[in-house]
This record gives sequence, structure tokens and C-alpha cells, in this order.
Amino acid sequence: MTKQTGNLGPVMKESCEAAMTYARAHAIELGIEADFAAKHDAHIHVPSGAVPKDGPSAGVAITVALVSAMSARPARRKWR
Repeated sequence: MTKQTGNLGPVMKESCEAAMTYARAHAIELGIEADFAAKHDAHIHVPSGAVPKDGPSAGVAITVALVSAMSARPARRKWR
């Protein structure tokens, strides 16, 4: 289950759901336990003082953060 709280509009909520769907669908190739979603819940919180973001860049950041947490691997600082 994914729970979203804080300063999230409808587009950001959809991005959170899409990020979790992607992580579940690609779990094995991303180094995530296949049954991770069955064992664990995710809670995504965006503080009310945060700068509102929408669109693909926010979705990519959420996806990277979720995959990093679910795989217990830090995200790369640089891309190639």
C-alpha cells in the first residue's frame, strides 16, 4: 500500500502511484525483493512548505527515491 500525505495535488498523487507501480513491475531488474510490496507499505510525505512541483521531473524523483529505499541502495549522484 502507498500512502501520500502533505502538499500533494492530484498530479503528484498520480505520480506517486505510478512510481510504485513501476517499482513493483520492475522489481527483479531493480534489485528489489519480488514480494517487497506485499511485506511493506510506503508513505510519501511532501511538507506543506515545500515548493509545489508537478510533471515528469517530480515523478522521476519520487521513483528514484522509492527504488532506492526499496532496494536498500543509494541513488547515484551522477548519471554517467
